[in-house]
Amino acid sequence: MRLLWASALKDLRRQLRDPLAIALWCGIPLLISLLMALAFGTGAGRTPQARLLVVDEDGSIAGRLLLGGLGQAGGLIVAEPVGREQGHRRIQDGEAAALLTIPEGFGAALLQRRPVTLELVTNPAQRVLPGIVEQTLSLFVEAAFYAQELLAEPLRMIAGSGPPGQGFPTAAQAAAVAAEVQAAIERARPVIDPPLIAVETQVDSGQARPNVGFGMLLFPGTLLMALMFVAQGMSEDVWREKRQGTLRRAMASPCSMPAFLGGKLVAAAVFVALVSAIALAAGTALLGLEASRLAPALAWSTFSGAALFTLFVVLQLFGSTQRAGSVLTNLVLFPLLMIGGSFFPFEAMPRWMAAVGRYTPNGWALSVLKQVLAGTAEPPALGTAFAGLAAVSAVLFAVAVVRVRRSFA
Repeated sequence: MRLLWASALKDLRRQLRDPLAIALWCGIPLLISLLMALAFGTGAGRTPQARLLVVDEDGSIAGRLLLGGLGQAGGLIVAEPVGREQGHRRIQDGEAAALLTIPEGFGAALLQRRPVTLELVTNPAQRVLPGIVEQTLSLFVEAAFYAQELLAEPLRMIAGSGPPGQGFPTAAQAAAVAAEVQAAIERARPVIDPPLIAVETQVDSGQARPNVGFGMLLFPGTLLMALMFVAQGMSEDVWREKRQGTLRRAMASPCSMPAFLGGKLVAAAVFVALVSAIALAAGTALLGLEASRLAPALAWSTFSGAALFTLFVVLQLFGSTQRAGSVLTNLVLFPLLMIGGSFFPFEAMPRWMAAVGRYTPNGWALSVLKQVLAGTAEPPALGTAFAGLAAVSAVLFAVAVVRVRRSFA
């Protein structure tokens, strides 16, 4: 045990002499968390919002209903009334995702079922948010069309009651319109009650996830990516030990090789815990992580990073030279990052690719980390995951001990 701690202290001191590598390891999750917070806003469940500038030149009830409906579109759009000159100036300055102009006569055209054009100017500097505005407006256009088809006769009666602004309709006119609306609803009742299309929602308990924002979808994968960089970087230390002769002296001494490699594992776990703590702190401050979930998330990240370190050490030892070991680990590292949910979240992957990615070492660790951060990890399942991770790490560590004795003897 004394040799293990002495070896760990030696490796910690040597790594501390390379502050640039430590800064890169710690800065990756911190920088990406900051960028995600700037792009998607703070808060774990926050969704992006498109700012829509609206120039209402009609001033009718239909225009106000459209404006109110856009503001209630699931919180995705923030509609702001502006003047024409102000709207064009602000869209040119990139202050909004789109500019919508409701032309004069819009309300009358809807009542009389005449063609009318809504002018939408999108911000070319943005890609996703203008698309949200355009798709939402297309839904409103579809809704207006079907409303016109369903209420064709009531709309004709309203349009024929006289130009707007010439007083309220008479009681007889209002009663006739109401009766026609009731008749239209009764004609449509066989279609809408019960509906011809029934939607049933089934939630797979194994894949259930709470509603989270884009930042929270990306953050766990970013953390695992940083831990893999730490693990891969520190795994190269076995070759530095061989080049400096300390590994051969350790093998020739009565000391235990498991204790010598165990010290490296402890040193790697310390740096993994440091990077994880910084990343989780940044996630709490910038993305709104729950503070009560930080301790289990830190424990799982540390264990996962240590296991990944043993994996990369084994890969290093299968290389004939330091360069070969570095190439081998890089050949494994980047495909794992690509398919394991670090570059692209599983939720954005094709289903078959996500299924494969969840069975990769980092993909499995990432899935458990997401459950921990979301608060859906059950203690028995989490305990089983820790036990499985410890067993895999023990096997990898035993393989590393055998390989170092055979390769560097």
